[in-house]
Amino acid sequence: MYRCHMQFYLVNCPPKVLETIADLPALEGFDHAFTSSREPKRELLARADVVLAVPTGGEEAVRALTEGGKPSAQLILLADKEQTAALGGGLALAGELWTLPLTDAELRFHFRRWQEKQKTRWDLWQTNQYLEATINSTPSLVWYKNKNGIHEKVNDAFCATVNKTKEQVQGRGHAYIWDVEQDLKLTGNGLVVVCRDRSFVFQLQMFFRKKRVNVVLNGIADAVSKIGQGVLPLLRN
Repeated sequence: MYRCHMQFYLVNCPPKVLETIADLPALEGFDHAFTSSREPKRELLARADVVLAVPTGGEEAVRALTEGGKPSAQLILLADKEQTAALGGGLALAGELWTLPLTDAELRFHFRRWQEKQKTRWDLWQTNQYLEATINSTPSLVWYKNKNGIHEKVNDAFCATVNKTKEQVQGRGHAYIWDVEQDLKLTGNGLVVVCRDRSFVFQLQMFFRKKRVNVVLNGIADAVSKIGQGVLPLLRN
């Protein structure tokens, strides 16, 4: 499980804002720390992971909240409708805008929703780490293709075999990757797999660089519509 420390910096926020969000428990995998000041301070901006601010001016005031901070820092603006109209292009620098005035219940709602988004983001990061570690630990070639034949994801063994990087391979079709003239469309068992609403496994045999190898095809269906979206072939020597 990951552990994510979030340093919050509140700028020109009413005291009630700090009291309310500091009172809310951090979600699993997270811990929170808080600092605040009336005017933005460069040393506090440099340490902040999240900046919550009530801007005191227009676009330039918002830009000042992002200067010298971490590239990954998030900016949440709190402003009433009149202030919002004066922010201009500064709004594009913010990840969220919470419209003032806010009741205690509304502030708790916004902050909890923001927390849930962060947890989803980090859960996806962790799942991707698991996936990468799993597929890259096998000498078998693993690749994910969508129903149009485009390679969405490949493992290290696949790249070593085709002598191309993941950046070169992912997003491309069969012809470019294997240096042949024609792309390989989904046909036969591959088409059967992608059109079903659940995964199937086929043990096939195909010639690969003058050797006979086994290919396992797993169907990938959309989680909501159950419509087939692609296949996960696994090539085993």
